[in-house]
Amino acid sequence: MSNASPAEKSARPLVVGVIGGIGSGKSAVCQAAAQLSGGLVIDADRLGHEALRDGEIQKQLLAQFGPSILSSDNTISRGALAALVFGHEGAEKESRRQLEAIVHPWIASRVEQVMADATSQSIPIVYLDAAILIEAGWADQCDYVVFIDTPRDLRLSRIAAQRGWSAEELTRRESSQWSLERKARSADAVISNDADIISTAVKLGKTIDQLRHSAPTR
Repeated sequence: MSNASPAEKSARPLVVGVIGGIGSGKSAVCQAAAQLSGGLVIDADRLGHEALRDGEIQKQLLAQFGPSILSSDNTISRGALAALVFGHEGAEKESRRQLEAIVHPWIASRVEQVMADATSQSIPIVYLDAAILIEAGWADQCDYVVFIDTPRDLRLSRIAAQRGWSAEELTRRESSQWSLERKARSADAVISNDADIISTAVKLGKTIDQLRHSAPTR
């Protein structure tokens, strides 16, 4: 993503990056906050899924990782790709870097397109929901970044129910990202998600209002 100039930032919606640990509930919080504020959510994880269905991206992934990542219908298997990227000790970091080099530019381009659409529609605020927002360098597109802090036991129970992951798998996946402590330090604000989603969404809205009145944009 390219850096936005001050003039460009003033012309577009307020952009709030929302980050947190896996299973933190940040996506649900973003959706609820968007409904309360008349805003829009850009879900980077969903865009990542869309990227895997793009013909050119598929060609690049096949050239990089080989046919083992294909499912029976010749589409990219997310499970096989994840097993390759997260399941090979030693080569994991390089495989992840290769995957990101292919997919991240496509996601960044789509984010910019959606942001332009939001500007033309006079949408007041955009929530950029991206787990690796800071690692990928996408914080430059945000006016503020807010970290959603959720207790690990609650995150683990959600992930176990939604994805069937064990505590070990959660730890392994999170080891590929910045630590939660580092992410929290890099954010402009930290809010807890230890109540219901609506309450946390209201808290997010109040936090953004406070930031707008007290903190300079990025």
